Amino acid sequence: MIAHRQLVPGRSPREASVIPVTTRWVGSWRVSIDRKPYAAQELAHLYNRSASGWDRLVALLGTCSAYQQIFQRLVGSGALVAQNGPLKVLDGGIGTAAMALALAQCWPGALDLTGVDLSTDMLSRAASLLAQQGISANLLRGDIASVELVPQSFDLAMIGHVIEHMADPSEALSSVLKSLRPGGRLVLVATRRSWLSLPVQLRYRTHRWASAETARMLRFAGFTDVAPLHGVGGAVFQGLSFAMTARKPLDTE
Repeated sequence: MIAHRQLVPGRSPREASVIPVTTRWVGSWRVSIDRKPYAAQELAHLYNRSASGWDRLVALLGTCSAYQQIFQRLVGSGALVAQNGPLKVLDGGIGTAAMALALAQCWPGALDLTGVDLSTDMLSRAASLLAQQGISANLLRGDIASVELVPQSFDLAMIGHVIEHMADPSEALSSVLKSLRPGGRLVLVATRRSWLSLPVQLRYRTHRWASAETARMLRFAGFTDVAPLHGVGGAVFQGLSFAMTARKPLDTE
């Protein structure tokens, strides 16, 4: 997952290839502690070990209810539109399908779901939980920057707590943008830069993207109508995570 190109505006190749843990100025000296990120295989192994209890953990943290609030808001406002037939959905980093299941509870019609994840055990758990709700899905092992996605094929792309693991998320965001139809919607949730999220960063060696920095990355990748989703979830979710939405421009824009 170490980037070889500078795609994130304002970040050097060196900054993209390490996880900055802390930086302090001591007089005229800048003292930094960095950490090497997990390789894809290592990250997959880590999440394989966590898969059996992952859905219970995200429910305990209030993530599932926060996802439901996000989709209730978007469905209620008419922001999600199925162009033809079922709502065609890409879940990049599907995990145990918490976001997909929340969407299914809020969307009034059928879903045509494609899920991507590095962890085979997460995909197996996702398949089981989706089947319990009568939801079929095309599940692919890999990451959203490298799997082959049909261009302009999705009405909605969802990325839940994924970009933190990427040294340079812009390549993945560009891939997602290409896979969306013109006017298609993106929902992104990421770990907030806060003291509460520090244990997550230390455990999973994640970057701590700020919401403003993430918004800049989305615009840099080509998204428009980038906006935060405030007030979703309880105190724990809001302390750990932030959510935002964006849209792929229409061809005429």
